[in-house]
Amino acid sequence: DEYLTLWNEFATKNKKSKIASLTNTRKKQLYTRLKDYKNFLEMFKYSLIKAEKSNFLLTSKFFKLDWLIKNDNNIVKVIEGAYDNGKSQEVVM
Repeated sequence: DEYLTLWNEFATKNKKSKIASLTNTRKKQLYTRLKDYKNFLEMFKYSLIKAEKSNFLLTSKFFKLDWLIKNDNNIVKVIEGAYDNGKSQEVVM
């Protein structure tokens, strides 16, 4: 699955925990996010780009795939710059 691949590439590059599989819980959460946002794949990719530039997210133990897809807020907060270093940057997706 594309989400598993994208997350594991990000995790490998940034020393975060990789995931072994998309469990039923993760699949349900992804399906819900896809219903919430028609462009969720683009949002997901962009959130990983933003996260790579965030010292806070890269060093936080909570920042995992499960947290990112847990609800409809977490990914939006990353995209909007809530975890950016210093001043928030313009959202460009």
